[in-house]
Amino acid sequence: MNKQKYPSQTKEYRQRYTGLYGSWYAVKQRCGNPNNLAYKNYGGRGIQYDIAWESFVSFKADMEIGYKKGLTLERIDNNAGYSKENCRWATRKENNNNKRSNIVLEFKGKKMTAAYWAEYLGIPFDVLRSRYYRGFPIEKILNPKKMNRYGYLYNF
Repeated sequence: MNKQKYPSQTKEYRQRYTGLYGSWYAVKQRCGNPNNLAYKNYGGRGIQYDIAWESFVSFKADMEIGYKKGLTLERIDNNAGYSKENCRWATRKENNNNKRSNIVLEFKGKKMTAAYWAEYLGIPFDVLRSRYYRGFPIEKILNPKKMNRYGYLYNF
């Protein structure tokens, strides 16, 4: 049984709703269609889009600059709506690091998501996340050395 949860996982959807038009359509659906699977995280929590964006022509005029194939529309402030001032084009990786569900860690004045810390330090993300959820202090979470199951550091 290969049932797909989201329509965007189908080939037909991707062919029709990609690019600039697809981004506009997805914004309208997430914010304005209570039957959309993502509505609860957008329109359901008060995220709206600029009223001028009701028309694709207006959206295109505002957001066409900077758009390239493969980029996604990202809200700079996740608690504010979709507007020219609050949106930018970003890679999937950049967009994924701007989610409400991310673990954000601050250490020695540097504040980054767990995924960026893992990449920066060369620690597998799963290891870093595990240390975080096990309640380790920040110094142990971000330590590139291995740990045994009791949280003791040791050399490779």
